[in-house]
Amino acid sequence: MVVLYSSPRHMPFFMPFFDGMEREAHDLGMDVCLCWVRPGQLPRMIRERSADGVVALADYPQELLAIKTLQLPLVAYQDHFEGAHCVIPDARKGTY
Repeated sequence: MVVLYSSPRHMPFFMPFFDGMEREAHDLGMDVCLCWVRPGQLPRMIRERSADGVVALADYPQELLAIKTLQLPLVAYQDHFEGAHCVIPDARKGTY
């Protein structure tokens, strides 16, 4: 089976989300870098603790646990993860 999907950066829903993150990061003198997660492997800049924090847009429990083990600040988007800040949109109200 082949699953096709677009980069979140090109999905209209995510554009305001990324724009807001980039504006806030800029105001704090920081940058935003978008990385793909491969199951079972964190991006190098996270493994080497070169990142100041992580916003996870996908549910990869093993990888989220590894990020917490590295003691990097973590925000989980669309998922609950113990020990992390979580952003859970209200899809029902959003659709309305």
